[in-house]
Amino acid sequence: TKTIDPWHSRPLDVHRWSDHPEVGKIVDKLWREFFPTQTGTRAGPKQKTTSKDQLKVLILDLYVAWLDDRWEPKPDPEKNK
Repeated sequence: TKTIDPWHSRPLDVHRWSDHPEVGKIVDKLWREFFPTQTGTRAGPKQKTTSKDQLKVLILDLYVAWLDDRWEPKPDPEKNK
């Protein structure tokens, strides 16, 4: 069983963005699948960005974090024995 390190984290990059059509397509698909009844009007203060744009930033940042983690060399526990 692989142990997950709870201290292995980083801040969310809220400035991550992409205008690639493929990114727009996957965000649209996720939005329709998981938020089919989401409307644009809500009580309270007006958001600076739309919820859909926030989802796009989150998906992109998670993808970049996955890429960074996937290619990061893992320490060899046998090396320090």
